[in-house]
Amino acid sequence: MTDQSEDNLRTRLNVELSEAYDRFDAELSNATPQWGYWTKRHRILGPYNANQVAGIYRGLLVVFFVTGVVFSVVGSPVRELGVGLVIGSLFAFGAWMSQAWALSRQEEFILSDKLLGKFYQRDLKRCAAQIVDIARRIEELDKGEGLDRNGQS
Repeated sequence: MTDQSEDNLRTRLNVELSEAYDRFDAELSNATPQWGYWTKRHRILGPYNANQVAGIYRGLLVVFFVTGVVFSVVGSPVRELGVGLVIGSLFAFGAWMSQAWALSRQEEFILSDKLLGKFYQRDLKRCAAQIVDIARRIEELDKGEGLDRNGQS
């Protein structure tokens, strides 16, 4: 194969890979729970997947924050409401970020366990076996020498 044909093949495969990822993301979105609001026959909002709902939530927080800043600067009748909107949106964003962080850490732990779990378990088993062996030897000494728990006969 020539270098140019390898480059063409590589480019075509990269395009196919990108299209496959796009199809996968679309199918994953269809397979996951959908969020929305429906009446008996009519859809009012949605359907949205979890990622789209998170984007809407972040957008609303930005709107509340900006509205709060504007209200805080405009004048005294709405200043308290503006301060409340700013503080509330900051706390809500912090709560959302902590949940997102916790989920991402959980995913890291799952991947670590899947990829390195056998090694961790091997080391833990070796340490556990050592602890069991030492505890067994201590029990044998206690039984064999007739010593009580304080080491006295």
